[in-house]
Amino acid sequence: MKNTLIVFFYLATSLVGVIRPPLLISPLKIDEGAISPVILSKEKKKKDDTPKEPTNWGGNELSQEEKEIEGIKAKVYSLKGGAWLMHKKVKLSAYSIEIIGQDALKGFLKGKVKVEDTEHNITLTGANGVYDKLAETIVLKGRPTLTYIDKNKKKTKISSPYIKRYMGESKTILEKEVLVENPDYTIFGDSAIYYENEKVLELDNYPFIFGEESFLTGKKATYNSEDKKAILEEETLLFRLSMENEKKKKDKTSVDKKENTNEKVRIISLFSGDKLIYDTNSEGEKTIGMYGNAHLVRPDLIFDANYIKAFGENSKNIEAKDSIQFLDLENHVKLMGNTLEHNEENGYTHITDDTKVEFLNKDNSKVQATMTAMEIERFNEKKEIVARGDVKVKTENSTLYGEYATYYEEKENMVLEGNPRMTKDKNTVRSGKIILYPSKNRVLLTDGIKSN
Repeated sequence: MKNTLIVFFYLATSLVGVIRPPLLISPLKIDEGAISPVILSKEKKKKDDTPKEPTNWGGNELSQEEKEIEGIKAKVYSLKGGAWLMHKKVKLSAYSIEIIGQDALKGFLKGKVKVEDTEHNITLTGANGVYDKLAETIVLKGRPTLTYIDKNKKKTKISSPYIKRYMGESKTILEKEVLVENPDYTIFGDSAIYYENEKVLELDNYPFIFGEESFLTGKKATYNSEDKKAILEEETLLFRLSMENEKKKKDKTSVDKKENTNEKVRIISLFSGDKLIYDTNSEGEKTIGMYGNAHLVRPDLIFDANYIKAFGENSKNIEAKDSIQFLDLENHVKLMGNTLEHNEENGYTHITDDTKVEFLNKDNSKVQATMTAMEIERFNEKKEIVARGDVKVKTENSTLYGEYATYYEEKENMVLEGNPRMTKDKNTVRSGKIILYPSKNRVLLTDGIKSN
C-alpha cells in the first residue's frame, strides 16, 4: 500500500529539530547523472562511518512514497509549496522538489528554481534543476540565468540554455548561446566559465563584445568584473565609432589646407593584433593596449607597431614600441622608429630609436624623399615635424645633411640648419640654410654658399 504523509515542515522543524533530508531521484527519466543502483545497494548493506554534511530542507507540503529505481527500492520525498533545500551555505528553492533517499543525494527541482549564494553575491534562476549532493553541482535548464553584483553594485546577467554550477569549486559553466548583459557591455558567445572567487568570466570561440560605440572580438576573452579588466587573445579586433570635429578645406587663397569646424562627423577606427588588454585604473581612466602585430586604421592614418597602447580621455594619448610605422594620409608623410609617445592635450609626438620620415607623392604615394635623425618631434598645432641630431635627407638626386631640420606640413617644405650641406655627384655644397621642397624635388641654398 502506498502511504502518503502530509505535514507542515515549519511545525515539524520546531518540534523535532534539524531535519536530515532524503535522497532525490525523479520518477521521470533524467539525463543528468541518475543515481547508480550500486550506491543505493551499498547504502543498505554497509554502514558508512564517514561524517556527512547535513542537508536541511523545508516546504509547506510533504509526500513520501517508496519507488523502485533501476531495480532498487528507495524512498522518494516530494516537497511542494515554497520548497527549499540547503547545500552548505547555498539555498536551492523551487515550487516543488523531489528528494531521493534519506541523505538527499539527489534533488529534482521544478518551477521557478532559484539558487542563492550570498557569500559570492550570486543568484541563479531557471525553470528546472537537478541537484547532486556528492558532486556538489546544480544543473539548470529552461533558459536559466546567473546574476552577480560587483563591488560597484553593478549587476551582470548571464543566460544560456544550460548552466551547471560546481558549488564545491565556486565556478559555473554555461553552454550554447551565452548572453552576458551589463550596463557597460553586452557579450554573445558559444560557451563561458565564471570563476566566482576570482570574479573572472572566460569565453571561447570568438565571442562578440559590444560596448558604447565599440565592438570587440577575439578567439578567447577573459573579463574580470572587479578590476574591469578584459583580455582578448588571438586574431583580436576592435571596431570603434567616435564623433570628432569635421575637417574642411579652405579656399584656394588660404595657406591652410584644412581647418577644424564645429560640425561633428562619425569616425570609424579598426584596431587589430594578437592580444588586446582593456583596463581601468582606480581613478576610472581606461587604457587599451594591443600586443603583437598591432594595426590601427582610421580615415586619416594607418598605424603599425609591435605594441600600441591608447590611454587618457577618449584614449587619445598613445605610446608605441618596436617597428613603428605611422602613415599620415592627410599630409602624405610616414614616420618610423621604435619608440613613440603622443600627448593629445599638448598636441605633441616624440619618436626615437632608429627614426625615419618618408615624404610621399600625394597622387601615387611614391617616396620622394627620406629623412633620418636621432629623434623626431611633431607639433600638431604648428603643423611641424622637427628632426634633431645627425639629420640626413635623401632625395632623388642629392643628399642633404644638418644638425636639425623642420618640415612645414602646410607649405610642404623643409629647412635644414646647423652646418647644413648638400652632396650631389660627389660634390659638396655648404650654406647657412638649405630649403627642400620634397614634392617638387627642388633644393634652395641661402645665407652664403661654399662649394668644395
